[in-house]
Amino acid sequence: MKKKQKQLSPFELEIEKFAKKYVDSEEYKKEDSRNKISVIFEAFAQELSKVELNQHLDYEKSNQSKNLGHIEEQVISLFASGLPYQNIANAIKIIYEKEVSIAWISSVIDKILPEIEKWKSQKIENFYPILYIDGMFFDVKENGVFVKKSLYLILAIDWQGYKKALGFWIKNSESASNWLDVFSELKTRGLQDVLIIPCDNLSGISQAIEALFPQTDIQKCVVQQVRNSLLKVSYKDKKDFAADMKSIYQAINQEFAMQNLDEFAKKWGQKYPSIIKSWYENFAELTTFFKYPNELRQSIYTTNPIKSVIKLIRQNTETNGEIQSVDDLSKITYLTLQNLSKKWQRQVGNWDIIKKELEITFPNRLNNLKLN
Repeated sequence: MKKKQKQLSPFELEIEKFAKKYVDSEEYKKEDSRNKISVIFEAFAQELSKVELNQHLDYEKSNQSKNLGHIEEQVISLFASGLPYQNIANAIKIIYEKEVSIAWISSVIDKILPEIEKWKSQKIENFYPILYIDGMFFDVKENGVFVKKSLYLILAIDWQGYKKALGFWIKNSESASNWLDVFSELKTRGLQDVLIIPCDNLSGISQAIEALFPQTDIQKCVVQQVRNSLLKVSYKDKKDFAADMKSIYQAINQEFAMQNLDEFAKKWGQKYPSIIKSWYENFAELTTFFKYPNELRQSIYTTNPIKSVIKLIRQNTETNGEIQSVDDLSKITYLTLQNLSKKWQRQVGNWDIIKKELEITFPNRLNNLKLN
């Protein structure tokens, strides 16, 4: 049964309506990204006449003033959107004519920490056809100084074709041992088998997958490999280099891809040896997709599905300002994933075709599983 969506109050509906129109204005586009949400509130308040604003506020106070939980929901919702604490306090003052302290806002948001731990330890399905994996570094304040923390994220596609975030982990670095811990935790939570894992060329990722899921196919992101290669190429060589590189991943099969890589290496190897070395070292995992039919191939040769999630988490942390603690990064990540999960109500594109192609490609593995 689908969870019933919360009915918005007239005031919230007015803000939503105004925001959709206001974001297209020149004034909004000129604003710094950190200020944009608070600017909407301020512009909205100025747009309303005093009488109209009082009517909206009277509605809110009469319907919600007895329910502190509603205000707390608004605080968490605004924090999830990337609003800094001070801006949240300003918004609450506009909506409820109520002064709240930064300490109170922080205590409200901290209430979700036990919820996060419960979510991260819940049982998961024993099988997923596809797991997208990515990691990204964030600057996080620790003991008074900012240090690099690596956020690991895993996004699954289940057998019915729906996206689901399985968890996130915050580590000090990317390493095989850290990834091994992550996959061990997934096994403890119930995961037994995965068909394909698309991922970036993350440090230690292949060793960890092979150790715990030896049958799983690894598809390293071709788009990332191309992008990273071109970053090391001089401007005058970029056009020819990119065209020659395309012959590798657009070959008709893996055998021709290797032949084209050999030709590519003859032409560019002396000038760009580190790039050529990277292509050879990762060739097998960059070209796994050649063994799959077309629709399945298109869905796994890049990690774009999880990149868009990471991008939104990054956006929300940047809008929120400096990340003051690992807990803050954890809260923003969790709330972002929860908001996204409400949008993941549709199957991924062409799933019926992809599902049939998976059945053709992995008949023995799938026959051993009880799938609907």
